[in-house]
Amino acid sequence: VVHYMGVDTQLFRPDPAARPLAEREPVIFFAGRLIEKKGLESLVDALPAVLARAPGVQVVIAGTGPRRAELERRAAASGAPVRFLGRVTPDEVRAWLGRAQLFCMPSVRA
Repeated sequence: VVHYMGVDTQLFRPDPAARPLAEREPVIFFAGRLIEKKGLESLVDALPAVLARAPGVQVVIAGTGPRRAELERRAAASGAPVRFLGRVTPDEVRAWLGRAQLFCMPSVRA
């Protein structure tokens, strides 16, 4: 599926000094609004299965929105390691993209 997004490709470009993917932290990163159509419930619900195959993986969620409290409860109930950063700057997003092994962008029809 193609997602047509307005990404500033001058700001968000590969960092030639970034560590190779295999040497990055075992982090799955998400950045966006915490709303229903982003499908974050699917990401949180999938974590036990992910951890069974890749112990030590952590999810880092950057963003704010009306679903945050529910997502925090859901993550706590699953026992999965999920870190909620709240609002972050574009520079912080770029830094996390350089640290994480995977960027996850789930979505659902709201």
